[in-house]
Amino acid sequence: MKQTPIELAWQAGMVDGEGCLTIARQLRPGRPSPAFRVSVTVTNTDFGLLRPFKAAWGGSIYDRPDGRKEKDWASSGTWHCPDWQLKPFLEAMLPFLRGKQKQARLLLDFIAHKKSFKRYKGSTEGEARGGSAPLGLKEIAYRERVWNAVRLLNSKGRFS
Repeated sequence: MKQTPIELAWQAGMVDGEGCLTIARQLRPGRPSPAFRVSVTVTNTDFGLLRPFKAAWGGSIYDRPDGRKEKDWASSGTWHCPDWQLKPFLEAMLPFLRGKQKQARLLLDFIAHKKSFKRYKGSTEGEARGGSAPLGLKEIAYRERVWNAVRLLNSKGRFS
């Protein structure tokens, strides 16, 4: 679906106000190194505002009921950008983002780095790419640095 500049600007405004651009860090039992995964979501109580994201970029919209029974708050939906669309989505949003442009740039650099990083199954001298070999200390340190930088940019409060 071809996106007009007006539609991209609107989507970027939604991302700035209602979106989350982050890196998830997962410590996995039995694995020697953590997994790092880029995540882009947009959450809103109006599901109609999320549907254009799914129509243009794919992915899924998940219903998130509010669990606080003492409040009579509406359920919300969260659109999750699919992995294969992360780079094109962030590149399309970048010129229009104001509040989350730094996060978008970090995520794009992280995606490019991960794509270029050679991982081999079984040993560092093999030919096959794959995700079964543990990350080295230098690679873990790089990913932790970017993960922390994005977390700091996303933090709320007086230090954000």
